[in-house]
Amino acid sequence: MGRRPRLLAATVTLALLGAPALVGPSSAAPDPSKGSVSVSAPSAALVGDPIVFKGRVKPNQAGLKVGLQRRVGSGWKNVSQTRTKDGGHYRLAGSVDFGGVYKFRVIRLPWLTTSAKSRTVTVAAYVWNDVNSMLQEGDYDSGVQFPDTESIDGVSYQTPIVIDADSQGTTEGGFFEVDLDGLNCAAFDTTAGALDGNAVNSEVGLEVNADSAVIEDDTYLLGESEHLTLDVRGVSVLRVEGQVVLPGPQGKLGLGNPRMLCAS
Repeated sequence: MGRRPRLLAATVTLALLGAPALVGPSSAAPDPSKGSVSVSAPSAALVGDPIVFKGRVKPNQAGLKVGLQRRVGSGWKNVSQTRTKDGGHYRLAGSVDFGGVYKFRVIRLPWLTTSAKSRTVTVAAYVWNDVNSMLQEGDYDSGVQFPDTESIDGVSYQTPIVIDADSQGTTEGGFFEVDLDGLNCAAFDTTAGALDGNAVNSEVGLEVNADSAVIEDDTYLLGESEHLTLDVRGVSVLRVEGQVVLPGPQGKLGLGNPRMLCAS
């Protein structure tokens, strides 16, 4: 009779301590080194916009914890995390603050050396740059001006670029060049047209050259303009010229909101 109280006390104590032999087997956390992680992501994005990463984790289970990481120097920085949905599917989002080329991966959590990882994906993050800020003295001739405001086809633009189409008294006009070497630029975007202050019978021309190859050639009468988005991928030097179409009447070419899309 004296052993029963001690046996009962021992049983209660072990139960409170959660002894596996008395409370049943415990469920172990999923091993993050098992299975695999797939990933898909856009190759390009705008700075500040969400970059969405999708994929699937095997074993195809819901509730598995995964994290998005960005390469920083020789290491990896945690960006965001989530848990898998039915079938092991996941969706993660990240963003960057500056233009450039970034590397990402998705990893099973907890983050261990042996954790299953996706392949590394590269995303080019692009940002719009004001062309005015990209130009330095020597990149343009005396026929190029940078007024605070100007009107093109009835629309007022802040800090446009104005090119005198007959700045030298010839039919060549003024020009500027933008050095794009190493900037990984994709597009040149602007609204081009004749300034509202031009002579009624004037006509001005625009010519855009990418590494000496003409990629745009247009003319504008008073009250005419158009929005241009030109592909400059792989271009080292972009040259923009204002040209006189009809010698005699004074005319100026205006570029409203000139900007360059670059991942740099």
